[in-house]
Amino acid sequence: MKITKRQLGRIIKEELARHDGHAYDASKYELADHTMESDAVDEVLSDLMGIDAPQDIIDQVEEAQHYGEDLESVLSLVSDDLKDRMMSRPMPFLQV
Repeated sequence: MKITKRQLGRIIKEELARHDGHAYDASKYELADHTMESDAVDEVLSDLMGIDAPQDIIDQVEEAQHYGEDLESVLSLVSDDLKDRMMSRPMPFLQV
């Protein structure tokens, strides 16, 4: 089985995030593996809005999204504290 350089890079980034990074990062890399990377970036932005993150962070992520920055760059803009808040936020579709 052959893999592209891009696929290899994504696999390496995902594994590093799983072992050294935040669980939120790993979940977004996994989403990017199953969809498009831009979908994962959209979800990061949506998650930030869902926890009422500071507007300057939202603006930075929107700007990165506008310029087509990769997922790694977008995730580096978000602090671990905000990632913790996004991970602990109940998902609306899971609420009973």
